[in-house]
Amino acid sequence: MISLIGGVARSGKSIIRKKLLEEYKISGIGTDSIRYMLSNTNPELGIDDKKLCTHNGPLMWPYLDNLIYELLEYSNENFVIEGDVLLPEYLSKYIGNQNVRSCYIGYSNASVDSKYKEIVGNRYEGDWTKEYTEKEFRGFIEWSIEKSNKYKEECEKLGIRYYDTGIDFKKSIDNIVLDLLNR
Repeated sequence: MISLIGGVARSGKSIIRKKLLEEYKISGIGTDSIRYMLSNTNPELGIDDKKLCTHNGPLMWPYLDNLIYELLEYSNENFVIEGDVLLPEYLSKYIGNQNVRSCYIGYSNASVDSKYKEIVGNRYEGDWTKEYTEKEFRGFIEWSIEKSNKYKEECEKLGIRYYDTGIDFKKSIDNIVLDLLNR
């Protein structure tokens, strides 16, 4: 079974992937690692680790789609792929495939203030969010909330499960993990 977890930045995708590994021994990869690799080894591809998912998603999708195909065809293990470049339009390709679970995570019901406090309160060494001024980062969070609303609507139209982690983040993460395991 392949689990595809798309979502806006700081919605909980990596936390879910790590929880699935630690608690259920399900391997996985974040698309951030793939983006950095492609950006730094093949700059002619146009993939830029400093640009947004709306730029990198279309450029990375052929590689990710091939990775998913290879895992489905040749691997006999459960695997998680998560990242902000897994946009709803790409996830929709796997609707109906019994070997793929897809979802998208956002925080459309969060306020900029609450999300800012949550993220700043959970920063770690080397956290990319430290590169921004407070004003810049609040602007990014506002953009992410807008994208969450847009992608929530897109998920509803496409029939993709949308989860919101904007309120009670930890409980939301636990519920998403259980839902992915039980679907």
